[in-house]
Amino acid sequence: MTTTPLPSGSQTSVNASQQRPDALGRFGRFGGKYVPETLMPALSELEAAFEQYV
Repeated sequence: MTTTPLPSGSQTSVNASQQRPDALGRFGRFGGKYVPETLMPALSELEAAFEQYV
């Protein structure tokens, strides 16, 4: 078995614009909202509840 070291903190930093989705619900340059269609209603409900308390 081989192991891979974890990247240092400087390599894993993400700027603030990549932490929040844009108007289309995409994160960063390449998107990031890949969810099976059957889970979309539950995800939408979760997102709405999250936004209510943030």
